[in-house]
Amino acid sequence: MRQWTKGILIINGFVLGRYARIGPQQCLYLPSPLLHVGRNEIIIFEHYEASDSIRFTSDQIWETI
Repeated sequence: MRQWTKGILIINGFVLGRYARIGPQQCLYLPSPLLHVGRNEIIIFEHYEASDSIRFTSDQIWETI
């Protein structure tokens, strides 16, 4: 969520967590049981500036920006 400022991520009706550019959460873990076969609904509630893209990765982000 590096391109995003501050907000909440919801996957299929489950609040996955909060994130903030300044930390401590820049990386959210998505357990596989939360995903459905086929379509999944992703809602990102951004408080300030929304990015035009989202990227999924298996790598974690540990540093602060």
